[in-house]
Amino acid sequence: MAIMEHVLDGYFNSDITNRPTVCATWNVEGEDETLKPEEEVALIARFPQLAPMGRCSRTPNGWRDPETEQPALVFLLHDFTCSSETRCSAWGGYRSDAGNSMSYLYQGEWDGGEWQITRDMRIIAE
Repeated sequence: MAIMEHVLDGYFNSDITNRPTVCATWNVEGEDETLKPEEEVALIARFPQLAPMGRCSRTPNGWRDPETEQPALVFLLHDFTCSSETRCSAWGGYRSDAGNSMSYLYQGEWDGGEWQITRDMRIIAE
């Protein structure tokens, strides 16, 4: 969850204007899965601009918000693994209404008080 919070924090604290509807999800074994209800509630409490996954719908033209019929942006974590109790990694990024996506490798290390997250600047896919 710390990696997802890190990714969302970077997006919501950026200077992007006119943001689309934004949702978040996991990808497990090649299938998108919604967050557990308590995970989604916790993320929305931290990031009020985040919409529940039900507000983002995949269409042939990419992601859309069915309530507004406007574009949506979905942040996704996939290939989450932990090599120990204090070191985890995941690929994370976004998928947009135009079908664009970008994914970076994020590394998390527990320092005894909080997770320290770093991003590998090489992009896996565009």
